[in-house]
Amino acid sequence: MASNNFCVGLHELEDGPRELEGTISAEWLDKVLDDTDVRHGSDEPGHLSLVLTKNGPDVLVQGTMEVTIGVPCARTLDLATYHIRPEIFLLLSPKGGAQATKKAAHRPRGKKETAGRAKSKGAVWDSDEELSGEEAARDTYSGEQIVLDDFLREFILLEIPMVPLREDLRGVPFEANPPLPSDQDHASGNNANRDSMKASDVDSLDPRLSPLREIKARLEKKE
Repeated sequence: MASNNFCVGLHELEDGPRELEGTISAEWLDKVLDDTDVRHGSDEPGHLSLVLTKNGPDVLVQGTMEVTIGVPCARTLDLATYHIRPEIFLLLSPKGGAQATKKAAHRPRGKKETAGRAKSKGAVWDSDEELSGEEAARDTYSGEQIVLDDFLREFILLEIPMVPLREDLRGVPFEANPPLPSDQDHASGNNANRDSMKASDVDSLDPRLSPLREIKARLEKKE
C-alpha cells in the first residue's frame, strides 16, 4: 500500500475550505494498486483537484481526479488502458464519534445502492430502501489528519469496467462459439479435397498394383 501522499491536517480546515491540488504519479498508482491487476497506463502523471470543508466534526471532500490506468484485457490479456475521471464525494466523520450511517467511502456522487447490497454493522437495510448520495458517501477518519490515499484507490477501482478490453476490441462482438460450417460447405470441401488428391494418389500407387489399374482403365473404356 502506498504511503500517505494525499492528506490534510484538521487544523488547516479551521479557517475555511482548503484546496488540495496535486499530480498523481505512476509510482503512486502502482503502489496503491499493488494487490490488484491494475497498474499505471501512462508515464504521464494524473491530476487531483479537491476541496475539503470542515463542518463541525465532519469533513466534506469534493472534486475530481484524472488518471490513466492499465488492466489486462479480458480477451487477449494485453494491456487495456483507460483514461478515467471519477468524481470524488466524501462525507467523513471522526471514527467513534457521533452515530452516523456508515457506508463505503468509494461511492460516486449521487450513486444509490439498494438494500440487498447495503448492509453495515448493526443495521440491515430494508429491501425497498435506497441510500441517498450523502449517505452512500459517508465514512470515517481518525486522528488529526484526513488521509485520502485509500479513498482515492477505491474510486479508481470502481471506474474499471467489469470486462476490460483493448481499445480496438471495444464494441466488437465476441463469438465464444463460432458457427459450424454448413452441410453444403462441408460437401463442397470434401469434393475439392478429393479432386486435389486424384493426381497425387495415382502417382503414389504401389507399382505392384499397376495390373489392377490397367484392368480398371479397360473396364472404364468399355462403359
